[in-house]
Amino acid sequence: MKSLLLYCDFKKYLQSSATEIEDLKKRLSKSESEVARLKDLLEDQDVELLIASQQQSEATETNSKLQSRIEELTAEAEVAETKLEITNSRMKFFKGQLGWAQGIVIGFETFQAWALDHTCTIDLEAVNAKDIVPSNSAMKEIATLEQDLMPDAPRITRLEHDPFTNPKGNAHSNGDDASRRKDSLSSASTLEAKNVVPPEGKD
Repeated sequence: MKSLLLYCDFKKYLQSSATEIEDLKKRLSKSESEVARLKDLLEDQDVELLIASQQQSEATETNSKLQSRIEELTAEAEVAETKLEITNSRMKFFKGQLGWAQGIVIGFETFQAWALDHTCTIDLEAVNAKDIVPSNSAMKEIATLEQDLMPDAPRITRLEHDPFTNPKGNAHSNGDDASRRKDSLSSASTLEAKNVVPPEGKD
């Protein structure tokens, strides 16, 4: 009798154990499915992380290239700005030279017109005295032409020992020349102010 009771208890235990084993198998199956799903999700995340890492690397490389290009363009802009400053300086210089040359041309044309026709009106206001700075040799040529064509005309001379044009010379040894130069400049200024036409008949 006791053995029969033990058998019944053991059978119930086996049945409960079998039921528990089935439950565990179901849970294990669910766990395996969850693990498989998590693995797939992890793989997807790894792929996304890899793509993001590649994109970040590409973005970093692109930013580096852009930074290098910006530095190159900045350097080119500085060079262009320097060249522009040099060009502007040259333009100012050439404009000054052009003004000087135009003044010389106007002066010679005026001189030539007066030499050919003493009755013509000399427009001295068209010549800016500040733009006319001829060399000593040019002044000598002008003086020679004046002597040949207009011996009685006022002389425009430049001292060889003028302290402003030839500092090495002796200005005190040319008092007469300095006086004549002063008188010549004074006559020229007076002529320019009054716009006087030289009298007819003086060659």
